[in-house]
Amino acid sequence: MTPDEFFVLVDDAAPAVVRAVTCEQRDYWVSRTNEADLCAMLRGASCPEFAKRVLHHLHSLAGIHISGEP
Repeated sequence: MTPDEFFVLVDDAAPAVVRAVTCEQRDYWVSRTNEADLCAMLRGASCPEFAKRVLHHLHSLAGIHISGEP
């Protein structure tokens, strides 16, 4: 199992936890660097499918719904 597959399974099993951690990580990186491109970091770490899940959580946190997202 790849890290990407593992994190997708975690999101399947506990999406509320992934959403909470996504929020914490976004806030942490914004406070340190004034920006937070979590999805780019995940894609760079060979986790493209999980990056899509995180993007969905970020959109949800911002109150944005994009057609076709999970």
